[in-house]
Amino acid sequence: MSFASELRHVPNAPSQVLAPRRPATARRLGTDARTVPTPHPFAKAFTCAVAAYAVATAVLLGIAMPAASDGPAIARALGIFAIASIVPALITGMVVSQSPRVWPFWRIALVFLPMFSLVAVLHASGAAAG
Repeated sequence: MSFASELRHVPNAPSQVLAPRRPATARRLGTDARTVPTPHPFAKAFTCAVAAYAVATAVLLGIAMPAASDGPAIARALGIFAIASIVPALITGMVVSQSPRVWPFWRIALVFLPMFSLVAVLHASGAAAG
């Protein structure tokens, strides 16, 4: 049998054609483990982070600007809000990307906001103590 005839060889029975196997978790869940069901989960989580940072900054500047005698304290607070918005966005993006379900944006926001509040309070209390 020549090389060219081997290339033209067509399997006779369907049993000779092997389908690619999916991982066990994908077979169990009925999904492909390499795909993310929610499109752009990190982009949606970071959109929540930007909105939370903007609102927190506006509230801080609205309250603190009339008595803004300590500029470095305001800069430190803005840094706290930046960290407090990035960390929950990463965690939320990881949770959503690993979930086999499609998450709507409002559900991502409802998961992000309590984490943002918790991280901001913990970070601010740690910064105030140190």
